Amino acid sequence: MARAVEALRPGTVALHSTEVGDYAPNLEWLRDDPQIVELWRRSQQPQAKPPDVTLRNLYPPRVTGMSGQLHVMNTYGWEESGFPAEYATAFNEHLQLVTVMSSWVRKVLVENGVRVPVVPVGVGVDHILRYPVEPVSLPKGKRFCFLHISSCFPRKGWTCCWTPIRRRLRRRMMCCW
Repeated sequence: MARAVEALRPGTVALHSTEVGDYAPNLEWLRDDPQIVELWRRSQQPQAKPPDVTLRNLYPPRVTGMSGQLHVMNTYGWEESGFPAEYATAFNEHLQLVTVMSSWVRKVLVENGVRVPVVPVGVGVDHILRYPVEPVSLPKGKRFCFLHISSCFPRKGWTCCWTPIRRRLRRRMMCCW
């Protein structure tokens, strides 16, 4: 998103590193991406005026202390059917817009008290739904690995899903995890 806005309006984008609190990124790790380094360096310079728009996407959601006119929590995801009241209150007090990954996330936020506009925007992979699903054969008699990419936070219940699958596959074929 930062690259796209920078391409449309050169010199207007700055990236600020924050999660639980502000921090400097590992510039050694970013050395192969000079554009991102430059966008971060911009955030370290004094600004003549506050930004028009500030976007955040972090967990836990910290929406206080945002500068600028429009405060947005962007591409926000939530898997559970409830949403903490303190989060909803903070969103209502400090944000003007929330963009979310799906209509499910919108439903949960609205049903749990978020009153600012909540707009589903997807996560950039919806285009794959235009193509037919093709079956994939697993190798027979050969060892193979599953690669599972996730945060695996306990609240996501990944062990409940993967433990039975792993047991069944290990009985039938050679499989590593």
